[in-house]
Amino acid sequence: MQSLNYLDLVESSVKWALHAMNIFGVFDRNFVTIQDVYDIVKEITPVADYIPGGAIGLDKHGNVIVLHPIGDLRPRKILERVKVSELIKAAAYECEGVQFVLRAEERRRGKRLGVVLINDLQGLSLELVTSVKAIKIYFLVIQAVQKMFADSAVKIYVVNAPFAILALWSMMERIVAKDTVKKIEVLGSNFKNILVENHGAESLPTFYGGTMEFTYKRSGGEVDPLLIEQSEASIRDAKNRFATDLKTISVCARQEERVAVDIEIPGSKLSWYFESSNDIEFGVEHEGVEVWPKFKISTEYVPEYNEIVCKQSGRYELVFSNKDGLIWSKKVQYSYLVDVPPS
Repeated sequence: MQSLNYLDLVESSVKWALHAMNIFGVFDRNFVTIQDVYDIVKEITPVADYIPGGAIGLDKHGNVIVLHPIGDLRPRKILERVKVSELIKAAAYECEGVQFVLRAEERRRGKRLGVVLINDLQGLSLELVTSVKAIKIYFLVIQAVQKMFADSAVKIYVVNAPFAILALWSMMERIVAKDTVKKIEVLGSNFKNILVENHGAESLPTFYGGTMEFTYKRSGGEVDPLLIEQSEASIRDAKNRFATDLKTISVCARQEERVAVDIEIPGSKLSWYFESSNDIEFGVEHEGVEVWPKFKISTEYVPEYNEIVCKQSGRYELVFSNKDGLIWSKKVQYSYLVDVPPS
C-alpha cells in the first residue's frame, strides 16, 4: 500500500511539473543544442548573462556537464533587477533545454543518463555569504527547480570550497531533497584528477584538468547600465500602475487567502501585483485548476507582477499560501487589473 501511495505521489508530481512548464510555454520552444538553451534562456530574462556558468557538453558516459562557478556570482546586483518568478521561469527553460539534449543522447546510447553538476566556490564573495536575503531567494529557485525536475542529477560536486561553505551547507541540507544530498560530494585539492577520471579529460575545461578549450558563455560581471535603467523603469511603471489601489491581507500560518476575480469575457487579461513581508507561495487558479503555477516567491528586492490571458470566463483566484508557516503570519499588499479584449 505504501509503495502504491508513493507511485501516486510521483505521478501527481510529474503531472504538475508538466502542467507548470506548459503554462510557462517551455514546450513551445525548440531546444536542439546547448547553444539553443543559452539563447532561449536569454530571451526569457536579460539578466541571464550575469548568472555565470551553464551546460558545457557531454562527459565520456553521455551525461550533461553543467558548471556553476558560484564564487563569481554577485547575487544582489542581479536580484535588484529581476522578479523571482522570472528567475524560476528561466531556470525551468534552462533545465528543460538540458533535459532535451539529455533525452536525445539517451536515445542514441540506449541507456539512462543524467546531469553532472560542478559547483565551483573559488572566489566566493563576502556578498554572497553574508546576504541572507540573496541566499534565501537562491534557495527558493532551487526548490522550484526541484519541484519540476526531481532526480535529474546523477552527481553533484563542490570544488574549491572555503571554510564558509560549512555554514551554507547546513542551510542547504534543510531544503535540498534527501536523495539529492546523497549525490553531493565535496572534493579536496585533488579534484581535477577525480573529475578527469570520472568524466574524461576531453569533456572538461583545462582549468578542471581537462583538455577542452573553453570560455564561459555567461561569465557574470557588472550589470550593463542600460539593463539597470530598463529594469528600474519596468519596476517603476508597475508600481505606478498598481500603487493607487493596493489592498492588504494577512495570511496566517498554516492558512491561505484567496482573492476572487470574476472574468466575464474570454480573452481578458488578468494582471497582478503584490509585495509580501516575507516569502509566500503564490499561484492563480481558474475553477480549481492552476493557470499560473504555484511557487514560493520573495519580494524583498523586487515586487512580483505578471499577467495571464484568461482563455475562459468564470472565477479566477489569486492564491496566497502560508501553509508551511509555523507561527508567523505574512502581510501581503496586492492589487489586480482586468483588461477586456478590444471588441
